[in-house]
Formats: sequence, structure tokens, C-alpha cells
Amino acid sequence: SSRPHFCLSAPTSGPCPAPPFRSGGIAMGAALSALSAGLGDALTPGQVLTTGASFMTWLTAQRIVTGPLLSLIFGHRRWSSRTDEQRHRCSISLTSCCFSICTMACGCIGLLFPSPGVVADPIYGHSGFVQFATANTVGFFLWNMLAENSNAWGGFANLIHHVSCVISFIMVQHPFSPRIACALMLFEASTPALCTFNTLRNLGLEDTAVYRISRVLFAVLFFVFRLALGIPLTLLWYMDMYALANDPQRQGHST
Repeated sequence: SSRPHFCLSAPTSGPCPAPPFRSGGIAMGAALSALSAGLGDALTPGQVLTTGASFMTWLTAQRIVTGPLLSLIFGHRRWSSRTDEQRHRCSISLTSCCFSICTMACGCIGLLFPSPGVVADPIYGHSGFVQFATANTVGFFLWNMLAENSNAWGGFANLIHHVSCVISFIMVQHPFSPRIACALMLFEASTPALCTFNTLRNLGLEDTAVYRISRVLFAVLFFVFRLALGIPLTLLWYMDMYALANDPQRQGHST
């Protein structure tokens, strides 16, 4: 504001310094502006609404849909014989399995059928489909943090994993390399096997062939997608960033 303010201290030469609360507000506003610029589209109303809708969708699925579905699949007698905590864990596993299948499909579609904007600019190209998928992923992991700690403490390892995923999928929203966002979605390929043997274990079915197969399949898929595929894709991202940094006609976002 251009309205003058009055100093209570002894007069000095030069203009009176701004009050501390005003300078603090300016600094906070500058910090929020920088944060908003750095996060790009992640804080736009559409993305925030998509994230919130995703959170509510997975919460509703876990609390309303999964119980009757698991009872139908495994039988009412076995389902009702489980403790509340075991049923809760099974509901989380089934919800996570559904999410991982959807997210992996989105990652494949985004990589195999990129939008015209991504074809024209693989680094900063915009894809509404990838934007939706990343916001959905953020909403899921926010739900996952709530679900895994609502009945009992889920442990630091799970919490750190979920927080890291939330941060990662916020950061990869436009403007960022959509190929990397889709590659991160492919890391969910091992999750259905993980959810399968976790569900069977909570249902007391560890002696089944499906349980043993899912344990082995989880290890194989984890290696293939998170290591054998994940490391080359990470190197590809570094190559993109190197090309961007050395292109005199382009400027990196938030640099």
C-alpha cells in the first residue's frame, strides 16, 4: 500500500522502515509465490479438486465396497472369522490392488500413446491425461496414509514411503517430464502380487499355492520394473535434463 505510516522512534534521515509485520507478510507472500511457481499445476484448482475426489473415491471403496466383495470371494464364514484389524488390512490391500492396476494402465497408455503436446515437447509437453493420473495418485497415497494409521500405527517405513510418493507425484505434475511421471506409475506393477499375499496371509491362507506364487511374482516384478526398468528410465531423465541445460534456446522450469 502507498499509504504512509508513522514512526514511533526518534526521527532519522531517510524513509521510515516498514513495520516488521508488513515485511514478514511480504516475505511470506514471496515464499508462497515461489512455492506455487515451483510446483506448477499441482496447486491449480482442477488438480486440487481431482486429488480430493481421488482421496474420497479410495476411502469410499475401502470402507464400503471391499468388505462385501471379500466376503463374496472368500466366503462369509472365513471373512467373519477374521479380527477387525485383519479385515481392515484386507480392505486396504484390495483397494491398493485396484489402484495399482489402474495406475499401471495409465502409465502404459501415457508412454505408448502420448498426447500431441508431449510428442512435440517430451520434457515440458502438457498431457491432461497424465495430469489426471498424477493427481489421482497423490489422492490415493494421502488416503493410504490415513487408512494404514487409522486403527493402529502403521510404522515409519510405510509412512516414509507414502509421503515420498505424495511428494514425487506432486513434483512431476506439469511442467515436468510426463514420461517420468508415467514411468513412476509403472513401478506399481509389483503391488497386485504384494496385495494378494498380504490378503491371503490375513485370511489364514498361507498354505495355498496362490500365496506362494504371489510371493515369487512380487519379487520378480519388483526387480523388473523398479530396478531393471527403473534405472534406465532414470538415466533417460538425466539425459533429458542434460540436453535441456545445454540448450541455449530453452530454460529450465523454476531455475
